[in-house]
Amino acid sequence: MEIIKTLQEVVDTLNSIDQYYDGLTGKLSEVDLKIQDLLHYIETNKISILWAYKYLMQLKKLRMERRKIKNDMAILAKYSEHKNKMISQGNRQFLITELHKVQKQLEIPYKNRQYTNEEIEEILKKKA
Repeated sequence: MEIIKTLQEVVDTLNSIDQYYDGLTGKLSEVDLKIQDLLHYIETNKISILWAYKYLMQLKKLRMERRKIKNDMAILAKYSEHKNKMISQGNRQFLITELHKVQKQLEIPYKNRQYTNEEIEEILKKKA
C-alpha cells in the first residue's frame, strides 16, 4: 500500500466535500431566485395552458434540484457536526450511522402544512 498516496486521496476527497458544502448555500439561493422569477412572471403575465404546463414542469425541475441541495445540506451538516470522530477508528462507524439516520429522515414523505391532500385535489378539479 502506498500510504502517502492513499492518505492524499482521502484528504483530497474530504476537501472536495467541504468545498461542495461551502457552495451549497449559494446554489440554494440561485435556485430560489429562479423559482421566484418564474412565480413573478406567472403572477404578472397572462399565460396559455401550454405555457402553464411548461412553467409547471420547469418549477418541478427547480423544486427537485432544490430538494437535492437541501438534502445534501442536511447530510453534510451532520457530517460537519461529527467529522472530528473520523480520527478514531472506533468512531468512524458511528459517523456513518448518524449520516444514515439523517438520510432516512429525509426520505419521509412531505406533510402539507396548510392544505390537506383533499383540498389540493379539489383545487385541481376546479375550472379556472
